[in-house]
Amino acid sequence: SLGTNLQATVNSLQAVDQTALQAQLQQLNNQQSVDYYLVSQMNTAAQAVLTLFR
Repeated sequence: SLGTNLQATVNSLQAVDQTALQAQLQQLNNQQSVDYYLVSQMNTAAQAVLTLFR
């Protein structure tokens, strides 16, 4: 059982769909860019609010 499971894991690692992984990587990179942009906008807004209290 253990040997079969290990072989199945090795087979799944060797049979990687590079096109699907590349598309997923691109999607994650795009999401990361959007996230950084949103954090930057929130930091700018927070700085503007802080100036009101100074």
